[in-house]
Amino acid sequence: MTGFCTTVQQNGTQVLENRTLTNDIRSKLKGDDVVSKPSLSIGTTDTNVANVAFTFQVGGVQYSKAAVAAGTSPGTDVIPEDKYGAIALDINAAGTISIASASANATGYDSAGEAVAGIPAVASGKARMGTVSVVRAATGGFTFGTTELDDADTTTEYTDGQTSLQAIGEAIS
Repeated sequence: MTGFCTTVQQNGTQVLENRTLTNDIRSKLKGDDVVSKPSLSIGTTDTNVANVAFTFQVGGVQYSKAAVAAGTSPGTDVIPEDKYGAIALDINAAGTISIASASANATGYDSAGEAVAGIPAVASGKARMGTVSVVRAATGGFTFGTTELDDADTTTEYTDGQTSLQAIGEAIS
């Protein structure tokens, strides 16, 4: 036992790193994440965002959400012509989907990445399903909830939220 204690003292940093890793993994398992991907896409209502059936967790408790083929309305933000805008879809334990808009959608962003970065962090008690970014070259720009997501002049990108297992993978690497 003396050798073990000596090793721990000599390699205290390694023990501390293992404890940090364990705590990171534990927090991800008890967190607010999607467990399986919602596969965000255009809804049968072509101004809405659809999802397949998926599992998510809030506070470490798992829930299921049925597919929403018609889709969820993405709000009403107006994005200027040739500028990017983005929204996130979040879900709470009751299965209610809400929208979080990028803070500068009204003036637009120069790239999809900047637009997604402008979305506020997911609120406590919700899991982030994913994001949708758009840019439209046509006069008048893009209006969420009005402009069709597959409009010929629009480029739309759907990105599913990070799953619990992906989050654990990031904690390990």
